[in-house]
Amino acid sequence: MQPYLDIFNRVVNNHLNKPRDVIQTTQIQDLDTQLDLQLQAKGADLKTLEAVLQAFLEHSPDAAHPDFFKQLYAGRNKAAMIGDWVASLSNVNMHTYQVSPVATLMEREVIKAWRDLVGYKTGEGMIVPGGSQANLVAMMLGRHHACPDFKTQGADGRRLRAYVSDQAHYSSQKAANTLGLGTDNLIGVASDKQGRLCTQALKAQIEADLVLGYHPFYIGLTAGTTVTGAFDPVLECRQIADKYDLWLHIDGAWGAPVLFSPKHRQLLENAQLS
Repeated sequence: MQPYLDIFNRVVNNHLNKPRDVIQTTQIQDLDTQLDLQLQAKGADLKTLEAVLQAFLEHSPDAAHPDFFKQLYAGRNKAAMIGDWVASLSNVNMHTYQVSPVATLMEREVIKAWRDLVGYKTGEGMIVPGGSQANLVAMMLGRHHACPDFKTQGADGRRLRAYVSDQAHYSSQKAANTLGLGTDNLIGVASDKQGRLCTQALKAQIEADLVLGYHPFYIGLTAGTTVTGAFDPVLECRQIADKYDLWLHIDGAWGAPVLFSPKHRQLLENAQLS
């Protein structure tokens, strides 16, 4: 293991001590030629491995640079980095308690803490790789709420309809496609001047769809839209969801961290109603 640790130390020290631009502007064709990443029949030696690792960092954006302003990730959390290294070292899969006891307990505690932070009195949860899969799981849960037999019996002929703001993330479209709902049955409801989902337009759309024989089942709100950072109104949409028996979900990929802020958590007031 020591030779690999030595490589790691040299690569990391070189990366941290070398002034770099925020992003690298090498054209894709030039970079492809320069790196020569073609898979070979024989594995690389340690010298080549070190060079490739150096090149990977050299040609990647510096997310820890003070001028890096990506909305979903930035900076460098040193404690999290160490945790990531240890997780890779353990190389376990937390599908059961037996093979990953500590990680299983950690997941349970994180879910409980998040539940309490949002304001849910009871509830369970799961950690998923990202916001796209979270929206997929949420829409699936909404479908199960509306059609409990779908899991075992499949589609029963009802024309399901889901609703999001016209400013919602495109992952909702991917979810509608993956679940067999059909992207035409995911309705982008008009937003107001502040970029928030317009509840009057939502009610009108649901009523119109009911007349046409559709089965509304899901409202997907956004806490922090991609372009303007708008927060959809939770309380009003909860009232609509109750009236029509719809599943209410909040996509908090960008804006949910306001719950950690005593000053700004009011932006996501009533989050526990989702």
